[in-house]
Amino acid sequence: MSLRSSLRGWLGELRCAVAQRLFLDSRIYHAFNDLVIRTAHGSAQVDHVIVSRFGLFVVEAKSRVGWIYGQEMDRNWTHVHFKRKDQFQNPLHQNYGHMKALEELLGIGMEKMHSVVVFTGGCTLKTSLPSNVLAGGYTTYVKAKRDVLLADAEVERIRSVLGSVKSSSGFVERWRHVTSVRKRFTNHDVCPKCRGQLVQRVAARGPDVGSTFLGCSNFPRCRFTRNS
Repeated sequence: MSLRSSLRGWLGELRCAVAQRLFLDSRIYHAFNDLVIRTAHGSAQVDHVIVSRFGLFVVEAKSRVGWIYGQEMDRNWTHVHFKRKDQFQNPLHQNYGHMKALEELLGIGMEKMHSVVVFTGGCTLKTSLPSNVLAGGYTTYVKAKRDVLLADAEVERIRSVLGSVKSSSGFVERWRHVTSVRKRFTNHDVCPKCRGQLVQRVAARGPDVGSTFLGCSNFPRCRFTRNS
C-alpha cells in the first residue's frame, strides 16, 4: 500500500470518527474504531463498528475525490479523478469479510449486522448502488435503522469483547495483520477476501470458457477468483 493510499484511508476513517461524535448519541451508539480482529485464518482490519440495540453497524470508510463507478457484484470498482483512473476492491465484498470476522469473534449471526460503505471527500457515485453505499452522511443511515436486534445484555457483552480487542489493536497487531494478509494471498486453499474455501470451478462463458479456476465458496457474496 502506497503512502498516498494510507493517508487517504486514514482521512476517511477520521472523518467518520468525527461524524460519530457529532451526530450519534453515545448513550445509544457505542463506536469502536480501527480494530484488528484475529480469526482462525489470520486477521481483519475493520474501520468502524458501531454497537447498538439496533444491531452492529460495520463501516468501511473510503476517502475519494471524483467519480465512483461500480456494481454490487463487481470484483473491482473504478475511481476517476480528472485524467486519473484507478481500480480498487469492491468495498461491499471487503466488508463482507469483516462481518465474517466479527461473526466468528462475537458468536452472533450476520442478520444482526448492517454493512455500511461510506465515501468521504466529496466524491460522486456515478452508477446505481445499494442504499448502504453512501457518499457521506452515513450517521443518518445508521439512525434510520430502528428494529431492535440485540438485547441490552448482549450489547454490553459485545462492548466488552470489542473493548478488549481495541486495547490490543496496537502496532504489533497491525504488523501481524499485514503479515497475515500477505500469507492469505499466497494460500491456494483459503479466499484472501472473506476466508471462505477456494473450490475448483469451470468457466461457463467469456473468452476462457471451459477452463478451470479457483473460486470462493461464498459466491456470489464474494467473487474472488484465482487461476488453478
